[in-house]
Amino acid sequence: MLTARPTLRSLAATLSVALLAPACLLTSEVDSGALQACSNGADVSDAARITAEYGDSLHEMVACGGLAVALCNGVASGIVNAIITSSNDATPDGWTFETGGTYRTSGEGVMMTTQFFTAEDFDFAAAGELVTDNVFLVENYVVGAQVNVNLSNGRTTLSFDSTGPLVALLGYGTEPTSPIELTLSDIGEIEDRLAALEFEAKVVVDDVREFGTIQYDTETPRLPVKSLLTGSGMRYDLIKADGTRADLSQALVVDAWDIEFVDEGGGALNGKSEFRVVGGEFDYQGVTTFDNSTLPETELSCP
Repeated sequence: MLTARPTLRSLAATLSVALLAPACLLTSEVDSGALQACSNGADVSDAARITAEYGDSLHEMVACGGLAVALCNGVASGIVNAIITSSNDATPDGWTFETGGTYRTSGEGVMMTTQFFTAEDFDFAAAGELVTDNVFLVENYVVGAQVNVNLSNGRTTLSFDSTGPLVALLGYGTEPTSPIELTLSDIGEIEDRLAALEFEAKVVVDDVREFGTIQYDTETPRLPVKSLLTGSGMRYDLIKADGTRADLSQALVVDAWDIEFVDEGGGALNGKSEFRVVGGEFDYQGVTTFDNSTLPETELSCP
């Protein structure tokens, strides 16, 4: 049984603010001293600014990972909570649903989209197919839901007027009869069945910063909701990434990328990115490393 986080909506709201906040407030540290040997007398600190901005920009993946956690919590526990509290919408703050099955959140220079997929065959979709109906609306499971508790015998029932297209996800078949008797164990099993849904996400960043612009597109491999909520990392697979600084005619070229989000201590990243900076007065290379951290350590070197 997955336990709902009591601050789910406040968490999502906080992460939404983080996603919208100006990234220039971050302070990724870069030691440029090692570049003196190949700098041809140029200002190495100024030449290395693009790498600090690259490290700061990667912080967006922490906020996006936290938003993914909030979204998955909304599926696993939010639907049951919405039924109990007679609410129809369990969508976490910061997310919007688009017809066809895509959930979107965005801020200045960053956009994240997510979709959910079935892990087994249902009447509305075969295993592995996209869930096109909004998984956060109670009416897509049961219409007119009402939870009744008999205080004299402790018996809890879920009554409803009709069923929606996703009712089978609750585990009572495609045509359940109202009312359904519920125990605490039953509620846990419903949450586990909802958490068996799988999801994948895409993050697109176009980050215009003080000196340059950092751009990268990533996607996550398909992952069960429950896996993310029980500690598994969420890997960001790179589609493309680069950076530019026009006044120095610099280009940052990403050669290798292995970064994942981990839901520990408010969210962090693990892994590294290897890159080259070409153009300007001299070329150099570097490695940006996350060690269960929100900001990286960047090591620069001459070619």
